[in-house]
Amino acid sequence: MLTYIRHDKLLTTLVLVVAAINLLFVGPFIVGSAALSQVRFVQGSAAYGAMLSAFAIGALVGTLMAGAVYLKQAGMISLLLVSAEGYS
Repeated sequence: MLTYIRHDKLLTTLVLVVAAINLLFVGPFIVGSAALSQVRFVQGSAAYGAMLSAFAIGALVGTLMAGAVYLKQAGMISLLLVSAEGYS
């Protein structure tokens, strides 16, 4: 499987971008939201569960929308969206 990915330039780039997103965004988001729920909200773990549920629902909606739209330059648009995500 890794050999197949290495031979496809677009797939290699996509795997590297997804790995970077998981390492640099998702991990700190999960840890940060747990710390935030303990400090900021009286509800504690209930608020943490609600935040994780909202994130999962947003990811599901985004995945469904991405599958429903055909893009001619999907790679460039993906890189722009990742850049925008890092900016916010």
